[in-house]
Amino acid sequence: MVKALNFVATGPGGDPTIATNIATDLLTIFAPSNTAFTALLTALTDITQIPMPTLIATLKLLYVNGRIFSPDLLAGSLLMASEAHTTIALANGGSAGFSIAGI
Repeated sequence: MVKALNFVATGPGGDPTIATNIATDLLTIFAPSNTAFTALLTALTDITQIPMPTLIATLKLLYVNGRIFSPDLLAGSLLMASEAHTTIALANGGSAGFSIAGI
């Protein structure tokens, strides 16, 4: 995940908005574990093999602009950077964690 974000932020054809958000800590990432990206890279030799527009679109499905901490999450719809909505479900009022659907 970190490698993908860095590539999108600094690589040719990348998204300068993502670079700015990373540099200023103005994003919150809801992402699969690094295991998911590691599995992806078993089929590829490097993240740079994914076309930049595809990688940007995928990453924008996984983060929101701004900083959100888990105690601040509310059940319901959350607007992702891609402008798609995802659904937050809180377990036990949020004290037992949360789950995200629609990413």
